[in-house]
Amino acid sequence: MSLQARSEGEGATEGRALTRLARGLEIVVVSAFVALVVVAFAQVVFRYVLGNSLSWAEEVSRYLFVWIVFLASAIAVDRGRHIAVDSLQGTLGERARMILQIALGVGVAVFLAVLVWKSLSLARLAMIERAPASGVPLGLVQLAVPIGAALMLLYTLRDMWRRVLDLRRG
Repeated sequence: MSLQARSEGEGATEGRALTRLARGLEIVVVSAFVALVVVAFAQVVFRYVLGNSLSWAEEVSRYLFVWIVFLASAIAVDRGRHIAVDSLQGTLGERARMILQIALGVGVAVFLAVLVWKSLSLARLAMIERAPASGVPLGLVQLAVPIGAALMLLYTLRDMWRRVLDLRRG
């Protein structure tokens, strides 16, 4: 049974909370994408139809895109959809494959933890700077990195825990 199938069928509070979190993330990402399309469309209309460009549209579109990328990456981790080279895993037995997946998960978790830690301090420093056209604090834009990485870390730890339990069950 896949990790995704187990997360959909489990009755534990942890599973329901993470499922609600994933649904909320999907709503936020779709809403941000709709906002991005609306801003980009408005920019085109203002520039080519009305002959007057919106000074903030390109900047806001870029910042929305950054948030979409990091939040959607967390959704991809939740669903197990990130790209992977799995040719080695195909040659291993079930137990060895699970051990390899746990080891890879540890490496990913360490990387994400360091990313959260370092990017949070950078975002804090960037709070004093403002974007030139929109006036948005640049730290708010940079917060997409630690928040997205923290969500990816949460889903990675959940998947590792499930694999450890599966390994223990044999």
